[in-house]
Amino acid sequence: MRIKLIKAKISDRNFLLNLRNDKDSRENSGNTELIGKQDHDKWFSDQLDKNEHKIFIIKIYKKKLGYIRLQKKLKWEVSIAILKKYRNKKIGKKALLNLEKKFQKIKIFAKVNKLNTKSINFFLSCDYCIIKNLKNFYIMKKKNKNNHIKIIENISKIRSKNNSNWMQLLKIAFKYSPTEASKVMKNIYYHDKKISELVKKLK
Repeated sequence: MRIKLIKAKISDRNFLLNLRNDKDSRENSGNTELIGKQDHDKWFSDQLDKNEHKIFIIKIYKKKLGYIRLQKKLKWEVSIAILKKYRNKKIGKKALLNLEKKFQKIKIFAKVNKLNTKSINFFLSCDYCIIKNLKNFYIMKKKNKNNHIKIIENISKIRSKNNSNWMQLLKIAFKYSPTEASKVMKNIYYHDKKISELVKKLK
């Protein structure tokens, strides 16, 4: 099921209001009160062109499934809401992944109500971890897993080049001083064997 994130337009305001006022959405929000249409319309029209607020409708073809938004407070906070009939279908996960790809240079955080175990488990399943424990909320952030993989890959490439350099050095050593080179190689082998024996003890 391929989803798309479409930038919200003024015509989406009623859809967003109904989803925001949904009972589950309100219970897990920072503000649990019902939002009035007039207040919402004013707020929404004010936010549409602001750089610090990015609102997207989650769609499959022309069907609206929910919304995902980024809001810059002290940090860029993400919030997601999915229509009830489309929940538990990994739509939120795909939407979050799409959002992360779209805004790779932004560090995205989630502020999750401590009682909202579904949202906590959702973000944990998306490789987020708890970085701050507030009174009623957790602040969660994406793990730096991809950065670690990139670093390991870079180390692997450098190692590969260095192995080639070692082989070149070995050839030169045996060409110009084979006896001395042979002694050094025996010492290397002897100490490597000791390391292997120590490693066995770790099992």
